[in-house]
Amino acid sequence: MVSLTVVMYHYVRKLAGSDYPEIKGLETRLFEEQIKYILKFYNPVKMEEVIAAVADGAGLPEMPILLTFDDGYKDHSANVLPILRKYGIQGTFFIPGRAVSEKKVLDVNKIHFILACASDKENLLRDVEIEINERCQAADVDHNICLISDNKSASRRYDAGPVGRIKDLLQRDLPRELRESIVDSLFRKYVSTEEEEFSGSLYMNAEDIAFMKDSGMFIGSHSYDHVWMNSLDPIRQREELEKGLKVLTDIGCGSDEIVFSYPYGGYNESLLELLGEKKVRMAFTSKCDIAGVDAGTRYLVPRLDTNDLPKDRGAEPGIWTVKAMKSLQKQ
Repeated sequence: MVSLTVVMYHYVRKLAGSDYPEIKGLETRLFEEQIKYILKFYNPVKMEEVIAAVADGAGLPEMPILLTFDDGYKDHSANVLPILRKYGIQGTFFIPGRAVSEKKVLDVNKIHFILACASDKENLLRDVEIEINERCQAADVDHNICLISDNKSASRRYDAGPVGRIKDLLQRDLPRELRESIVDSLFRKYVSTEEEEFSGSLYMNAEDIAFMKDSGMFIGSHSYDHVWMNSLDPIRQREELEKGLKVLTDIGCGSDEIVFSYPYGGYNESLLELLGEKKVRMAFTSKCDIAGVDAGTRYLVPRLDTNDLPKDRGAEPGIWTVKAMKSLQKQ
């Protein structure tokens, strides 16, 4: 088994002085600094090389690293691609189909921008509670199913206090229809009433994605609607996977070498079985660890977050780089 470092990115943009300086993203200049750090200690590999290593034991260079980018943002074609091409590195880009085919802003991103625009997170949490109570009363639903309780909040690496609770409620804990209705309302209040225009500026379109592929990048699927796949029954899981793959095929970016990134990192046994049936080559989680490359774990590939590696070309090896070096010594 060969150790592989996989890094996960989301927003990569100029933050200071931008319209949304509070969005949790990586400054473009720091992305390039991190690329220079990576090139000091790692050997970037292509997805095709990793697939071959999993499928037939093909070799990888020492200290291999794979760069992945979730959610199909315009940031990736505008800011990431020029830097990757400059240094001769391939990135893998996981596309949520609905953002391309329907010009909709995904709930996950609506929540990101609501949080970025709301300076007082405690007040935002109260707004969420008000929305819950009003909708439950209007629908004659027991609001106890939606009570806000700090001790219900899931453990999150980078979100604590009201931010973590808001995300839990709006991403997962509330019934889906109620959750979507509240997110739409808050998005209009805090961010924008022009969803299609906002979507066009946020996500890559079909032409952008095709250009990424033509530029040597690898295109994978991030489902269709970016929902918790482990919350769906097997029929809905199939619909989500197939619709997401169809969007890629329709824009000329389909492939027999299918790779998948779990939205929110959520999966279960029925989804793993479906990936096998569909002959998906690899699937990537959001668990933080260094991957072991073999067929047995191909659907459970962990990834580091960009925050787990230094963003300074002159930095000494970080904790995860040292761990990868020690794994290399044991091989």
